[in-house]
Amino acid sequence: MNNLARNIIIWLIFGAALIGLFNLFQSPTSSTPGTQLAYSDFIAEVESQQVVEVVIDGRNLKGQAKNGRVITSVMPEGTDVVAVLDANDVRIIASPEESGMPGFLSILLLMVPDVVVYRHMDFLHAPDAGWAPRRNGFRENRGPSF
Repeated sequence: MNNLARNIIIWLIFGAALIGLFNLFQSPTSSTPGTQLAYSDFIAEVESQQVVEVVIDGRNLKGQAKNGRVITSVMPEGTDVVAVLDANDVRIIASPEESGMPGFLSILLLMVPDVVVYRHMDFLHAPDAGWAPRRNGFRENRGPSF
């Protein structure tokens, strides 16, 4: 196997490992399966006293019914679901919206390819590559540099 094929395989493995690490540290999706309802059906369930608790996560609503069933819905813009939930004595748990700012570990993972490339710049510009500049660069035979 020549060097080019070996390097491509190594980079593919490296890329797959990075994608796997990135997906590993992403926020997990809901582990409990829920029934997706239209917003009007979700409110009808609340008003018929079938919902005990609702978790509001941004615009996503996840409710716990009296029979143990998990129901989910998406809140439309400009609706005041809290007033409806409060009027029907539903326990409300709110969590803040995602800010879109990546976590510290995500930033570090994004820096890994840059660090690897910069670390191997000398390898990429090796003199035997044919297109690489000479070791002394443009200052060769120009006297001392201050």
